[in-house]
Amino acid sequence: TYATVFPSDKLLIRSHMAALETGTSKTLTAYSTLTARAYLFDFSEMGDYPYSNNLVNNNIGPVEYISTTDLKSRQYGVELRLDQLLGQHHHLLSGLEIKRVLSSHQGGSQGSPQRDGSYSFRRTPNYWQLSLFSQDEIKFNERNTLYLGLRYDHYQDFSAAVQGRLSPR
Repeated sequence: TYATVFPSDKLLIRSHMAALETGTSKTLTAYSTLTARAYLFDFSEMGDYPYSNNLVNNNIGPVEYISTTDLKSRQYGVELRLDQLLGQHHHLLSGLEIKRVLSSHQGGSQGSPQRDGSYSFRRTPNYWQLSLFSQDEIKFNERNTLYLGLRYDHYQDFSAAVQGRLSPR
C-alpha cells in the first residue's frame, strides 16, 4: 500500500469515475436482432506523493516536496451489433465499434509540499479506434460447443508501432 512508502497523513489521492450508456435493439426477423449502443466513460486521478530527504526515527521526516501525477481519460463511442440465429445450433454475432479516447497524463516534482502548477512532463495520447468483430458459436451437442471469433482493431493517431491489429478470439 501507499502508506508503507508515503506518510499516510500527507498522501493525497483524489479520483473520479463516471459512466453513461444507452442503447436500443430492433428485431429484424424471427432469427436476427440489430442492437445499437452509445457510451461515455470518464476517469480521473490526481495524486500528491510526499517526499523528504530526512529520516526521523526510521520514518520520513517533515515533507519537503511532493511529486504529482494527474491522469485523465474520457472515452466515448458507438457500437452496432447484428445477432443472428442461423439454425437451431448455430449463432453468429458480428458488428463494428467506433471509439474516441481522449487522455492526458502530467506530473512532476513540486518545489514545496504544495502544488505550484509546474510539471516536468505532459502527454496527451488521444486517438480514434475502429473495430470490426465476428463471433461464431456452433453447438454440436449439450457437451460440445465450438466458439470461433475474429476482431480487427485500427488505431488512428495512436502510434506508428500500433496502427492495426487482427486478433483471433
